[in-house]
Amino acid sequence: MVALVALTACSSGTATSAPSSGAVTPTPPSAATIAEKMRAAMTSKTSWKSSYAETGTLESSGAASPAAGPQNIILTNSWQAPDGRDTLLTDRGSGRVSRFITIGSTLYSQSPSPGGTWTKGAARPGTPLARVAVDTGAMAEFSAAAIAALPTARLGPDAACGQAQCYVLRIAFDLAGGKAQTQLFVDKTSFLLAHSVRVITYPDGKTLQDIGDFTDYGIPNDIKAPL
Repeated sequence: MVALVALTACSSGTATSAPSSGAVTPTPPSAATIAEKMRAAMTSKTSWKSSYAETGTLESSGAASPAAGPQNIILTNSWQAPDGRDTLLTDRGSGRVSRFITIGSTLYSQSPSPGGTWTKGAARPGTPLARVAVDTGAMAEFSAAAIAALPTARLGPDAACGQAQCYVLRIAFDLAGGKAQTQLFVDKTSFLLAHSVRVITYPDGKTLQDIGDFTDYGIPNDIKAPL
């Protein structure tokens, strides 16, 4: 952006030009560049926390999905790459809390939590409690469809996210039989994802919205099997 030039009146009354004391506003990077930097930054992080508030309806994509149906939940996750995830699932309707620990392909479940009996089973890919595992590091939060859509991202207006200032990327892709519209709030300094808003619209008009927050990148999470 060209620097603004201020007109200053001299004592003789003749107007002369003087450069503004303000700094030149830098041209923001392109959406594709921001997406590339975000992916690199998140790939390098092997521990982090995330939390999602989900409302609406999760429809089955054709495969058996025990989580399909009405959603009014909060998922709070601690992650430790390459294969550890500790999740608290809070049903906001009943207030019931369940805990799930996935280590590799093994799923440990406790409901209610605390106090319930732990059970051991297999973590089924494609469910909200199974690791996505389509990329390395914190990029494991993303579906393959979302990663494929990153190069097509559009840049929205900047936004505040907590104490940081964020670029806002907008991507659209097909997911779980519906159309997903997603906004990614990317920290301008670290290029790490700080916040996300996703709305999936299904052919029958039903929708699922999830709002995510991402914190504590690089702080180790001690995730162990409870049995």
